Amino acid sequence: MHLLKVRVVDSEGNPPGIRRSIVRYIIPALSLLPWLAFLASPGFMLDLGAPVLIVLGAATMVLGVLDPLWMIWDAQKQTLHDKLASTFVVNVG
Repeated sequence: MHLLKVRVVDSEGNPPGIRRSIVRYIIPALSLLPWLAFLASPGFMLDLGAPVLIVLGAATMVLGVLDPLWMIWDAQKQTLHDKLASTFVVNVG
């Protein structure tokens, strides 16, 4: 972010703080969580069954694609994780 000269702020222009930062990283983490769980314990994940894996995989792929594309139709140009955390990425350069 330093190289791109952008920073994350809340609606008042202040740094987002711990709570908003955690909320902001939940969506990207959720999109990776099932895949990381599969890598950590493939036997357990395979025991869940094919329908569960298909739904889980499809949901995380949709979330992973929808999150960055959200800014295309958002009036404030926020991604989904920024919208949920009430944060904005601003240019400081």
